[in-house]
Amino acid sequence: MAFLLLPGQLTARSELYHQLGSSLAAGLPILRALEILIENPPARSLSSPFARVLRRLQAGDGFAEAMRTLSGWAPDFDIALLEAGEQSGRLDHACQLLSRSYQDRARLANQILLGLVYPVFVFHFAFLIMPVGHLVQLFHDGEVAAFLARKVAFFLPFYGLAGLAVFAAQGSRGRFWRSILEGWIRWVPFLGRARKALVLSRLSLALDALLNAGVSTVRAWPLAAAASGSPSMEREILRWIPQIENGRTPAEIIVRSHQFPTHFSGIYASSELSGRVDDALPRLSVYYQEEGLRLSRISANLLTAIIYGAVMLTAAYQIVSFWLGFYGQMVNME
Repeated sequence: MAFLLLPGQLTARSELYHQLGSSLAAGLPILRALEILIENPPARSLSSPFARVLRRLQAGDGFAEAMRTLSGWAPDFDIALLEAGEQSGRLDHACQLLSRSYQDRARLANQILLGLVYPVFVFHFAFLIMPVGHLVQLFHDGEVAAFLARKVAFFLPFYGLAGLAVFAAQGSRGRFWRSILEGWIRWVPFLGRARKALVLSRLSLALDALLNAGVSTVRAWPLAAAASGSPSMEREILRWIPQIENGRTPAEIIVRSHQFPTHFSGIYASSELSGRVDDALPRLSVYYQEEGLRLSRISANLLTAIIYGAVMLTAAYQIVSFWLGFYGQMVNME
């Protein structure tokens, strides 16, 4: 799996699932649909993994089982939806859901990266010329190696933190790393709420697909929790299982859980009482998807403003300090 999925790669995955879903909806068997996809993939890098999937299918494996063998290529969310679609005979529908999910992720990632281009450029440009004394020393003494060493020492911690965050965010990483990242993000304004909303959206979407596939409640909730991408959500729901097995309903438990906001628990509880869970879960998924994307855009804009403001304040301080020092030397010379 790639270290970081860029917007173009997310778009390619969206197109891949769209093509596969469209072929299945047109009545093509899964083997033929995959052969067409491998011959004309949205991106060349997708031919190899799906050729391996095709070979596993020809050997007798199910589609979700074959996808699971791709060594982290497909996250738990993809596997859960594909498995549910396969069991319910609605694999085409599961593929279309995944296509829309990746399309939304690609759009959000593109907005975030475009929003960060200018402030990141300003950050690098500003701190390449600051402190001004280092730049003066470079031109006066010609100490290029010393100047570059100072800049590397300054930028390296920022690159290290960014790399660690990207590493921990990958779905193929263990729960330890994802738990640490989740704990950090929880306290970040807007971003913590955005991640929580997207977790609830993925949980609702996966749970709806699993229940419609005929998976029992006891098995569907842990699978949906794993697909949500949240280690804390997964731990919470695993603690429910003995209670559900003893006859309590998820609605009775969910209203007392700190993992779910009142909006979610209220709608789910009322829908369970009325027997309309299959209607409520898709609406909850759409609502929290839109809420998560909205909060993510706000957090990206806020981060952009913070970086830009910090650079501008630092630049102003450096310029004022330089000229105060310069005039101070002029006064002393007089």
